[in-house]
Amino acid sequence: RAAPPPPAAAPPRGRRTGWVLAEPARHSRVVADEGATRALLEGGKSLLPAGVTQVEGDFERGQTVRIFATNGREIARGLAQYGANDLRRIMGLRSSQIAETLGYDYGPEVVHRDDMVLL
Repeated sequence: RAAPPPPAAAPPRGRRTGWVLAEPARHSRVVADEGATRALLEGGKSLLPAGVTQVEGDFERGQTVRIFATNGREIARGLAQYGANDLRRIMGLRSSQIAETLGYDYGPEVVHRDDMVLL
């Protein structure tokens, strides 16, 4: 008999809803501008650095973050592709500027839509 596959560190994309909501995100706050908020809520898009206006708290890459609209309403939670310090450096920038600014790049999204739960 073949050995069973090793357990995954996290559920596959698209099945993370409960996992994302269960992760503590008390100390994180990412504020999305109006265009990004509309893209998330109406277009089902990912959050890009260009749409981020504010980063509060301390979080690492892979941790759950809370995403707020500029009116203060929490609109989503998701897994951060960048830690808080890196996100502060790239917020407001185009995704094509990430590698130039940080010296590396984990992808064009701050939070990928498959790793996000809209509230």
